[in-house]
Amino acid sequence: TIDSLGGIDVEAQYTLTDHRDGYGTFTVYAGTTHMDGDTALWYVRSRKTSSDFDRARRQQEVLKAIFLRLLSL
Repeated sequence: TIDSLGGIDVEAQYTLTDHRDGYGTFTVYAGTTHMDGDTALWYVRSRKTSSDFDRARRQQEVLKAIFLRLLSL
């Protein structure tokens, strides 16, 4: 899991603001953001404030971050 890797560094192409349970309005800003597993899951699943294409791009960003983290071990 992402948490067992110590988190991942996601290169977010765009700022994303959406509701996150337990946090209210939550924002991930464009640029490199360190994420734990719960944050990464919220980031890839968020769809209320963006398109399906944006969601697919965020999924690719997280997969790339996981891959790069695995290579660094």
